[in-house]
Amino acid sequence: MDTVKLFDKRVELYEKYRPGYPLEVISVLENEFGFNPTMDVADIGSGTGKLSKIFVQNENLVFGVEPNSKMRKIAEKNLKGYYNFISVDGRAEATTLADSSVDVITVAQAFQWFDSAKAQTEFRRILRANGYAVIIWNERKNTANPFSKALAKLIKTLKIDKTLLSEESAKEENLKKFFKTKYLKMQSLNNSQLLDFNGLKGRLLSSSYTPLEGEMNKKVISELKEIFEKYNENGKVKIEYKTKIYTGILS
Repeated sequence: MDTVKLFDKRVELYEKYRPGYPLEVISVLENEFGFNPTMDVADIGSGTGKLSKIFVQNENLVFGVEPNSKMRKIAEKNLKGYYNFISVDGRAEATTLADSSVDVITVAQAFQWFDSAKAQTEFRRILRANGYAVIIWNERKNTANPFSKALAKLIKTLKIDKTLLSEESAKEENLKKFFKTKYLKMQSLNNSQLLDFNGLKGRLLSSSYTPLEGEMNKKVISELKEIFEKYNENGKVKIEYKTKIYTGILS
């Protein structure tokens, strides 16, 4: 599977319909290890810049490392007004960044795509002494309410490689193997999206496991419409997320 090109046909959907990240992420990192605007950040698998944005707004120097050219171009467009955002054509296993060049590495919604052993070696190379890695996921609350349960049930009908799901890669034992350290802390924040039907459809289609065409696509969208009609309030439904934030030291 060419994971770099996996989202080529979904880039616009991804940018428009995927949730962002709460600004409180910054506060969590401040409290956890004294994160501040003088620290340089490498946002690995930065995509369209959804996480990078909150760090550049915090006045950190951010290297947005992204191998997918279409996503990278959107990030460059979205963040072109920020002098402190540097777009980098690279990947987790070969960032192209200099040795000991950043204080913090962030990864949002992308850890499952990495070769973890090679990424671990690369992360150690580019981190300065006492540097941290921060791995973040927006994870749907599948049992938050009847709508969430119905949506989760629909998604389960799709043929999905479970190893590529965030809830699989976000399991703490997988992250402990990556960090190889006793220090690994998880904190979480609430996050949500309020969507009309087009937004809900776009959100589902932005996921790599949802078919973009064919009979399965028609079936899924038809069932999604039924769910929306049943649970919407004033033409909107709310997807609730838990934004999981893992901080650790690579040792």
